[in-house]
Amino acid sequence: MDTIAKNTLAKEYTRDLAKGIQPAVPVRYFPNDHPAGVPLFQWKAHADLLFANWLNYEVYQITPYRLSNVEKQKAASGAEVSDLSRGAPVGIEMAAKAGSV
Repeated sequence: MDTIAKNTLAKEYTRDLAKGIQPAVPVRYFPNDHPAGVPLFQWKAHADLLFANWLNYEVYQITPYRLSNVEKQKAASGAEVSDLSRGAPVGIEMAAKAGSV
């Protein structure tokens, strides 16, 4: 089974029509905005790139992998660093406490 739901919005649209709800046709989802057409599957590469960029920044760029740098980053950000023995990435915990996650 394909793990990517290619036509989720189309299925929701037809489900709502069957229930008698009159939803608006999703803009630029169906070819020529006509629900009889098959939606184009164009977003996967963009979704993969967005996820890869987020992962690169949030995990690899801001997480201090040298424990000697943890105190420096803690002092610079003003955030509390929780117990390192739990094993959670320090940078993510600090970002969460700062409200950016």
